[in-house]
Amino acid sequence: MKIALRYIIPSFIGFSLMTLIPLVISFLLVFTNWDGAFLAQIKVTGLKNVSYILTKDWLFWKSMLHNFIFTFGVVPVEIILAIILAVLLNDAAYFKKTLRVVYFIPYITLITAVTVVWMMFFQPSWGPINSFLRAIGIQNPPGWLTSPKTSLLSVMIVSIWRSLGYYMVIFLAGLQTIPSELYEAAEIDGAGRVKQFFRITLPMLTPIILFASVTGIIFSFRVFTYINVMTKGRPGTSSYVMVYYLYQVAFKDFRFGYASALAWLLFIVIFLVTIVQWRLQKKWVYEL
Repeated sequence: MKIALRYIIPSFIGFSLMTLIPLVISFLLVFTNWDGAFLAQIKVTGLKNVSYILTKDWLFWKSMLHNFIFTFGVVPVEIILAIILAVLLNDAAYFKKTLRVVYFIPYITLITAVTVVWMMFFQPSWGPINSFLRAIGIQNPPGWLTSPKTSLLSVMIVSIWRSLGYYMVIFLAGLQTIPSELYEAAEIDGAGRVKQFFRITLPMLTPIILFASVTGIIFSFRVFTYINVMTKGRPGTSSYVMVYYLYQVAFKDFRFGYASALAWLLFIVIFLVTIVQWRLQKKWVYEL
């Protein structure tokens, strides 16, 4: 027992200092009004922060709406495109390993570097995307990051492009675990490639689809760097999302109690969405 404690205690101390204690403090701050300066200035406000957020804070609801738009616009597209790419690469005869690396490189590239490059692509006057659109006859191409209608869409495009290789590798690994005997039996029965995909490949990939959807939704609700570098929530508040709003409240306005309330409400939303996904998995996830 003493030997076990010698291994457990250092890890537990690190966990307590870096995770558990800050978590407890953030929960206690929900019920206070504190500017982060002096502990003596902390004022206990009860549930006023939560009440104000839910009833009067329009920017909270707008940021949450943007988060849901981002999530349901990014995660399904990532999964669908990743499955298609994985199937094509799995069947490819040439350059299979090279293409895997090419698609995976954006995911291991620093997010800041990726966003800076894409900001140049989205530049409305001289950027290559709008230059191409003008070359094919579109006189008024989108403003992308400078337009309230397309700023969030632009961030979604970059997020999909960067994460696609990660999900592709996961689905590619899943494809290689499907027994070849299933496809051989299907061919004997006269099933074509399309029928094999929907009757064999897709059902066998449902556990991985569940994993990709759960992690993708969690990551999408935590999106911050893309927004902070590319748009900073602008134009206006057209690309505000929850984590960026939380960051503004905490480290720009120095309202740490209010920011803690926002963080815990975001946690509750993510937790509920994950629970719903977990409950629904029994209806569509294939079990061996």
